[in-house]
Amino acid sequence: MGSKLSHSDFLNTLSEEVLKQLVTIDLYPKAEKLFKLAEQVSTSRSTNIDKITRYMTTIDRQFSKALGELRVVIEDRRRREALIPKG
Repeated sequence: MGSKLSHSDFLNTLSEEVLKQLVTIDLYPKAEKLFKLAEQVSTSRSTNIDKITRYMTTIDRQFSKALGELRVVIEDRRRREALIPKG
Protein backbone atom coordinates (compact mmCIF):
# COMPACT_ATOMS: atom_id res chain seq x y z
CA MET A 1 0.00 0.00 0.00
CA GLY A 2 1.25 3.45 -0.82
CA SER A 3 1.06 6.34 1.57
CA LYS A 4 -1.92 8.64 1.21
CA LEU A 5 -1.31 12.19 0.10
CA SER A 6 -3.29 15.15 1.30
CA HIS A 7 -5.49 16.84 -1.28
CA SER A 8 -3.06 19.73 -1.76
CA ASP A 9 0.00 17.43 -1.92
CA PHE A 10 -1.76 15.31 -4.54
CA LEU A 11 -2.55 18.41 -6.61
CA ASN A 12 1.03 19.64 -6.30
CA THR A 13 2.47 16.28 -7.33
CA LEU A 14 0.04 16.00 -10.23
CA SER A 15 0.82 19.55 -11.33
CA GLU A 16 4.56 18.90 -11.29
CA GLU A 17 4.22 15.70 -13.32
CA VAL A 18 1.95 17.28 -15.90
CA LEU A 19 4.17 20.34 -16.19
CA LYS A 20 7.18 18.07 -16.80
CA GLN A 21 5.30 16.56 -19.75
CA LEU A 22 4.27 19.98 -21.09
CA VAL A 23 7.70 21.62 -20.96
CA THR A 24 8.40 20.72 -24.57
CA ILE A 25 4.95 21.77 -25.76
CA ASP A 26 3.69 25.28 -26.41
CA LEU A 27 0.83 24.73 -23.94
CA TYR A 28 3.04 25.25 -20.89
CA PRO A 29 2.00 28.90 -20.17
CA LYS A 30 -1.70 28.01 -20.51
CA ALA A 31 -1.30 24.93 -18.35
CA GLU A 32 0.47 26.94 -15.66
CA LYS A 33 -2.47 29.37 -15.54
CA LEU A 34 -4.92 26.48 -15.30
CA PHE A 35 -3.00 24.90 -12.42
CA LYS A 36 -2.92 28.19 -10.55
CA LEU A 37 -6.67 28.52 -11.06
CA ALA A 38 -7.23 24.94 -9.86
CA GLU A 39 -5.17 25.68 -6.75
CA GLN A 40 -7.25 28.79 -6.00
CA VAL A 41 -10.48 26.82 -6.36
CA SER A 42 -9.13 24.05 -4.12
CA THR A 43 -8.09 26.56 -1.47
CA SER A 44 -11.45 28.31 -1.70
CA ARG A 45 -13.35 25.02 -1.24
CA SER A 46 -11.16 24.08 1.70
CA THR A 47 -11.79 27.46 3.32
CA ASN A 48 -15.54 27.13 2.76
CA ILE A 49 -15.58 23.63 4.27
CA ASP A 50 -13.68 24.95 7.30
CA LYS A 51 -16.24 27.75 7.74
CA ILE A 52 -19.19 25.38 7.38
CA THR A 53 -17.67 23.00 9.93
CA ARG A 54 -17.08 25.86 12.36
CA TYR A 55 -20.66 27.14 11.93
CA MET A 56 -22.08 23.63 12.37
CA THR A 57 -20.12 23.25 15.61
CA THR A 58 -21.44 26.59 16.90
CA ILE A 59 -25.01 25.71 15.96
CA ASP A 60 -24.68 22.28 17.59
CA ARG A 61 -23.46 23.87 20.84
CA GLN A 62 -26.29 26.41 20.80
CA PHE A 63 -28.84 23.67 20.15
CA SER A 64 -27.46 21.51 22.97
CA LYS A 65 -27.58 24.45 25.36
CA ALA A 66 -31.16 25.34 24.36
CA LEU A 67 -32.22 21.69 24.68
CA GLY A 68 -30.73 21.52 28.17
CA GLU A 69 -32.56 24.71 29.17
CA LEU A 70 -35.81 23.31 27.76
CA ARG A 71 -35.39 20.14 29.80
CA VAL A 72 -34.92 22.21 32.97
CA VAL A 73 -38.07 24.23 32.21
CA ILE A 74 -40.09 21.06 31.54
CA GLU A 75 -38.84 19.45 34.75
CA ASP A 76 -39.67 22.60 36.76
CA ARG A 77 -43.17 22.66 35.27
CA ARG A 78 -43.72 18.99 36.15
CA ARG A 79 -42.60 19.61 39.72
CA ARG A 80 -44.90 22.62 40.09
CA GLU A 81 -47.82 20.71 38.61
CA ALA A 82 -47.17 17.85 41.02
CA LEU A 83 -47.36 20.26 43.98
CA ILE A 84 -50.69 21.79 42.91
CA PRO A 85 -53.62 19.73 44.20
CA LYS A 86 -56.12 18.80 41.54
CA GLY A 87 -59.64 19.31 42.63
